Amino acid sequence: MPFLVVPGVPRNLTATVNGPESITISWQEPEITNGLITSYRLTISIDSGPLNTNDIEDTTFIADMLSPFTNYSFEVAAVTSAGTGMSATTIAITAEDGKLSEINVYISY
Repeated sequence: MPFLVVPGVPRNLTATVNGPESITISWQEPEITNGLITSYRLTISIDSGPLNTNDIEDTTFIADMLSPFTNYSFEVAAVTSAGTGMSATTIAITAEDGKLSEINVYISY
């Protein structure tokens, strides 16, 4: 029986805030796939723990119906016939009150 190796970690995982209730997550396939990737396992979490896990075939996912001004963690792992590989993780905070977050800079002389 051959020794099966799971895929590597997905690369370049990013989360882009679209507004107070939506974040787009995107990534690239692992550098080392160790076979045909059949899906990606995406887990969405908040501070209290996982909200849901989705098995998707694409390398982009739009998480919507989120709560405004909330910290979300997104974890993505590639899946092959050998199993689920190690995951990549990123964090994003949804916008507050329908506006993207602003940064105020104060300069004093």
